[in-house]
Amino acid sequence: MSRRTEKKGQLFALDALFAMVVFSFLIGTFLLFNSTVPSTIGILESRAALQEDAQTALLSLVAAPGEPSNWTLYNMSLPEGSQVRAVGLASSPWVLDPGKVSALSAANATNYAALKGMLGISKPGYNFYFYLSLANGTDVPVAGLARPAANLTSTISSQFVSSEGSSALASLMIWLGAYE
Repeated sequence: MSRRTEKKGQLFALDALFAMVVFSFLIGTFLLFNSTVPSTIGILESRAALQEDAQTALLSLVAAPGEPSNWTLYNMSLPEGSQVRAVGLASSPWVLDPGKVSALSAANATNYAALKGMLGISKPGYNFYFYLSLANGTDVPVAGLARPAANLTSTISSQFVSSEGSSALASLMIWLGAYE
């Protein structure tokens, strides 16, 4: 009987060692996920906010005429430009007015910051780039800063529109981060 008692004691030591290894693994896994999950959630929330802002701004550009609808008559770099509450490029929903597209490009050259605000892209660090992809494959830059480096957090929202009698894809890219 003394042999059975000795074996039980040795078996207990192996069980304890195995339990400590499993416990250590579980604690390590918990600590790893505890530190990475919040940062992953933050990144996902940031991307979702970017996407929502891009969709809202693109919709206001291509589906509405702006507010007031004759916003092209105001000079954005003068105090009278403050009367413009929203810029829109549509003569009717999804049909772009070429005069408004040109006016948006001109307003971008003189007052990018005000234009960002009118599009609702006013969060610190946000920038935008709006362009049209024509049926022949040509991308026509309209407003915003040039496309950013690929390593920035960004999103693109796109919508098919009619521009000067032909189909085009209007795309708005918003990114968070410094422009280089």
